[in-house]
Order: sequence, then C-alpha cells, then structure tokens
Amino acid sequence: MICCKEFNFREIMKIVLMRASTGHNDEYVNTLNKIGDVTSISVLSFNFCNCDLIKNAISASDSWSGIIFTSKRSVEAVQLSLDTPLSKLWASKPCYAVGESTAKMAENLGFICKGENSGNAQLLAELIVQEQNLVNNQPLLFICGQLKRETLPTVLTCNEIPFNTITAYETVKNPGVDVAIQNYVQVNGSPDFITFFSPSGQRFCFSTWQSALEGDFSTTKIVAIGETTADSFANQPDISVVTAERPNPESLFKIIKVNCEVPNLFI
Repeated sequence: MICCKEFNFREIMKIVLMRASTGHNDEYVNTLNKIGDVTSISVLSFNFCNCDLIKNAISASDSWSGIIFTSKRSVEAVQLSLDTPLSKLWASKPCYAVGESTAKMAENLGFICKGENSGNAQLLAELIVQEQNLVNNQPLLFICGQLKRETLPTVLTCNEIPFNTITAYETVKNPGVDVAIQNYVQVNGSPDFITFFSPSGQRFCFSTWQSALEGDFSTTKIVAIGETTADSFANQPDISVVTAERPNPESLFKIIKVNCEVPNLFI
C-alpha cells in the first residue's frame, strides 16, 4: 500500500462523505463543495422486504393513528410497495419523521410530516408521546430497518403508546466500499474530514479507514451525523469525534467550519 504521508496532498481541504451521492442535486456535496473537494463513498446497500405486508398496511389507512419513519430507506420501501396513489386519509394523520431529508421524501408521497427537526429518535419519541396521549388508541405504524435501535420503541412502550412494527429493509455492507477507501487514500492521501451518517456505516468501514491510514488520524477529523452515530465510536477512545447537531448539510458545514484548521478559508 502507498503511504499517504509520502505526498503533499494538503493544499486543499478534502472531505469524504460515507454515503452514496444522490447526483447533481446532492445538497451535501453542493454545500460542502464551496469549501473543499468532496468525495462520496457508498458504504451501505439495502435489501427491501415485506413489500406486500407494507402495501396492505398502508392501504388500511383507517387502522392507524399515524406513521413513523426514522430513515429515508423506510420511505422508499413504502414508495416501492405502492401501485396506486397514497390514500388522502393519510393527510389527516401525523407522519413522524427523523430528519429533514426523510420528511421531504415522505411529503413527496403525500404524508404530512412532524418532528423533522427533532434530530434523533429520543426527541421524536417524546414528541409522539406528547401528541398521541391526546388521541384515540389506534396504533401507530412504524416502518423501519432490521438494524433499528430500540430507543423509540422503548419510549413508546413505557408510555403505553400502541404501535406495530414492519421491517421494510435489511442493511448490508456495500461490497465495493473497502476498495473505494483504499483507492481514495492512494490517490488523495489523508482526508481532512470523514463524515459518518449512521452507526452501521461506522461498523462496516471504520476499520478499513484505520488500515488505509495506518492508524494515523492526526490530520483527519471524524464527523458524526447525530449523537447515535457519534456513540458508535465509543469503543474508539483514541479517536476524536465531532458531531453535527442536525442531519442536514447546513449543520455539517457548520461543524466543519468550527473545526477547520485552514486559516481564512471562510472569509
């Protein structure tokens, strides 16, 4: 392997996003391109499942008091299961979503979203408890992946908020991510910032970054999107992690600005 320290790669700030790019309109890339060179590396792949179960549940809109999405992939699973437009009855029921991008996808399907600024599952759960205590006892429909954390279900259960869970997708490691990371380091050297968007992203590829950088993170900062992702680094006490307050490009831009060591870059 080529050692990244043999080259002077640090003339421009380099930012790596551990997520698949969404194309020319990628808000993260477009926002961060103003301050550096941005590379997206896809770390996750998704296998959708239970499409018929989701279809039947969504069709029975009068059976639910609302719906919960904690990821864009959950919304995508609903979209894939629909063969007719979303029932207008859903417009009268709350759709609880973590993150602005998740809410935007859900609203494009016809849901009316709440909680997109909550930032994490704990705060979203608290909002749900506050609101659902005032309505009938119909259950909420919780569409999620197999790696969901138990934070939200635990809060709902402790507060006797009924809900039914449907696992809509499985999260697996992108088979090309290790090679992509090694190639990035060989060509570009150590990035200034590596941004992780989920605990599974950290679990699937952080060790590859450790190998590629030969354990040297002295010139590389780790950025976590949200406290849940930051917590996934708890078993890496020697790694300094900074956390974006909210899962959006503006918060990521802000945390990079605060931690940037390039003088006058933002003037």
